[in-house]
Amino acid sequence: MDDIENIEDGVYERKELLDQKPPDGYLDEWAEVLAKPKAAREIVGFSSVVIFRVSDEWLALPAKIVGEIVDNRVIHIVPHRTGKIFKGVVNVRGKVQLCVSLGDIIGIEKSDLEESKDVGVYSRMFVVEWKGRRFVSIADEVFGVYLLDPDDIKKAPVSISKTDKSYTKGIFDWKGVNVACLDEELLFCALKREFDVADG
Repeated sequence: MDDIENIEDGVYERKELLDQKPPDGYLDEWAEVLAKPKAAREIVGFSSVVIFRVSDEWLALPAKIVGEIVDNRVIHIVPHRTGKIFKGVVNVRGKVQLCVSLGDIIGIEKSDLEESKDVGVYSRMFVVEWKGRRFVSIADEVFGVYLLDPDDIKKAPVSISKTDKSYTKGIFDWKGVNVACLDEELLFCALKREFDVADG
């Protein structure tokens, strides 16, 4: 994807944020959490995950691969490259990052929740890092870091989730809703294939 980096010269940050500002201290709190050493985010026997929502599906990824949570940025379309999964590039702290749709990778369909957001619910972008590669994706809502007991993860019934089960390790109950634990290895292998095909 070296050719994508060359787009940086033509990308201009317009600093357009959501109409609604995040609650006071929201981003500072996130910065403090993610700035801690990865070991400090763990408790023996538990693992830290970041819980977020895409459409009406609640998902979780290991906190150790989530680099940061940021306000929405302008997505710049890349001619002949932008598609269903690869949305374009965004400027995060002066660096051009690839923006992808995790929801489209795992087969989440859009819902009415995207059209009618509750007060205090904010869409966010988050940066994920995997084996030296960085991607940015959009979540319709981000809860934050949650300490998960691995024993609470159960096999996902076929009827429980609309996500592609091949990307799901299992589900756990959180505040009365089912959260799907995503398999980061398979997820990022799918992303790599997507870009390898595009480059080919």
